[in-house]
Amino acid sequence: MVEIALMVVAALIIGYSKTALGGLAVISVAIFATIMPAKESTAAILAVLMVGDLVACWHYRRDADWCLIRRLLPAVLPGLVLGT
Repeated sequence: MVEIALMVVAALIIGYSKTALGGLAVISVAIFATIMPAKESTAAILAVLMVGDLVACWHYRRDADWCLIRRLLPAVLPGLVLGT
C-alpha cells in the first residue's frame, strides 16, 4: 500500500515537473527506482509520461497544429513500437 502511494506521489511530481520545474523529475525517478527494478520503473515512467502527453493533447486539441502532428506521426510510431 505504501508503494502505491509513493508511485502516485511520484506520478504527480512527474506531471508537475513537465509543466513547471523540469529538474524535479529526478525525485520521481529515484522513487520509482527504489520501488521497482530498472526495466519496470523505466517502463512505468514512460507510461506516465505518455498518459500525460495524451491528456495534454486532449486538453489543447483545439490549439494544436494537427498538420505538424500528422507529419511527425510516421516517424514517432515506429520508435514507440521499437521502444516497446
